[in-house]
Amino acid sequence: MSKKNWYGDFKNEARLPKVEILRGYRSFDRVFQKGISIQKSHTILFFLQANEKKIGFVVSKKVRKAVLRNRLKRKLREIYRLNKNIFPDNYHYILLARGTSYNFQELKNEILQAVAELTRLNNVNE
Repeated sequence: MSKKNWYGDFKNEARLPKVEILRGYRSFDRVFQKGISIQKSHTILFFLQANEKKIGFVVSKKVRKAVLRNRLKRKLREIYRLNKNIFPDNYHYILLARGTSYNFQELKNEILQAVAELTRLNNVNE
C-alpha cells in the first residue's frame, strides 16, 4: 500500500530533473573557459555547445551570507524551470548571479533577455 502525499503528484511535476543539472568541477570549468558569456547588470549567462541541455547555478561569493546565496540559487532554478522551453537545446548553461539584485522579476527579465540574445546569435550562426 503506497501513501500519497497531500500534494499528490504535483511535487514530481514541479521538480527540475537531476539529469538537467550540470555537475562536476570539470564541466563547470569547461563552460567557464571555452564558453561564451552574455553579461547583464545582475546576471551572467555562460553557454557552450554540447550534446544535451544541462544547466548549473552559481552565486558570487560577494554575497557574504550563505542564506542569501542559497535563496538566489533557488530563484535562478525556479526561473529556469518555468522558462526552460525557451532555452535552446544542445547547450550547457551556467547562470551566475552577481548578488546585486534579489528581486525575482528583475532577475527573470535579465535572464530572458540573455536567452533571447543567445537565440539571435544561434540563428545568425546557422
